[in-house]
Amino acid sequence: MGFSERFRAFLRARRERREAERLLAALFARPDLAALSSLRPAHRARAVFLGHETEGGRVARIRFGLVRHPAPLRLPGVHHEVVEVYVYDVAAGSVTVACSRNLTTRGKPGASPRD
Repeated sequence: MGFSERFRAFLRARRERREAERLLAALFARPDLAALSSLRPAHRARAVFLGHETEGGRVARIRFGLVRHPAPLRLPGVHHEVVEVYVYDVAAGSVTVACSRNLTTRGKPGASPRD
């Protein structure tokens, strides 16, 4: 593969990533976002772009992660942080949770969330 082919591939990948990031930002700006998923516009600040898939030169699906802090338990000092990976299907306009993992199952009463 020559330099010009690598350069064209680089430019195409950069263009696709920018389009995917723009579509992800547009997702969080949608007024019907809560109807699509449990996400809110305020979650945009914590969303991490993980990747995208293309079909026919257009972005078809976007994967992004989010660290969530569900409601704390009634025990003092017991907190949870949950990592969720979402898939946004651009064509269908749907958002699904691909996987979820609780990072802080070690909580102890009276301890800080980082203990």
